[in-house]
Amino acid sequence: MAYRIAGYVFDVKARYETVPRILESYRDDGIPEVTIEITQDDIEHERDLSKKIDPDSEHTDRYLESLALLRKLSICLLSKNTILMHGSAVAVDGEAYIFTAESGTGKSTHARLWRENLDKRVIMVNDDKPFLRVEEDRIVVCGSPWNGKHGLGENIEVPLRAICVLEQAKENHIERIDFTDAIPVLMQQIYIPTQEAYTAEKALELADRIYSGVDLFRLGANMEPEAAKLSYGTMSGR
Repeated sequence: MAYRIAGYVFDVKARYETVPRILESYRDDGIPEVTIEITQDDIEHERDLSKKIDPDSEHTDRYLESLALLRKLSICLLSKNTILMHGSAVAVDGEAYIFTAESGTGKSTHARLWRENLDKRVIMVNDDKPFLRVEEDRIVVCGSPWNGKHGLGENIEVPLRAICVLEQAKENHIERIDFTDAIPVLMQQIYIPTQEAYTAEKALELADRIYSGVDLFRLGANMEPEAAKLSYGTMSGR
């Protein structure tokens, strides 16, 4: 069985039925470039990482296998100039916008406000973990099945218009920023595999090309409808 994510065709040798199920809408007729095998050691590695973040976490092997696949696929995609980002990606009129921030800040809530204000013009590309492919003259946001707890996302690819660093605020305000203005947040929101020097170097190279090649904004939002109107109007120029 072949699957295509971010233009990359692959097969998976999984231990449980969860992985084929979440990949169902990404099935493809192409010839796989690689078969990604998930071992029990990979699953245990994901369990160890989860415990470091939350010692009380208890995840099933099935769920951890899906995380292991995401990690391995993310490393494979680096060779295709594609990197994993943590953020909520929406598309409006054929252009994608990504809201990124630390967990719990309100990325998904703000994306929902866009959907409520712009209605059918908005398509959710991915509400949690989109892939970004760096091409010669543009950056493309790609859907993935790792799309958040509400499963909001589509198997589509949309050119990126802007990235917005989201912060909570009592009064809504937005300003254009440079990469250097938000390095700590922006660098935390991309996956940089550190197991091998070349993967870390490639991820950092792609991050630099993305953040220096797209409009960046910082939004202070109170999670009211006016915040969505302000951010869309400013970032789209409409």
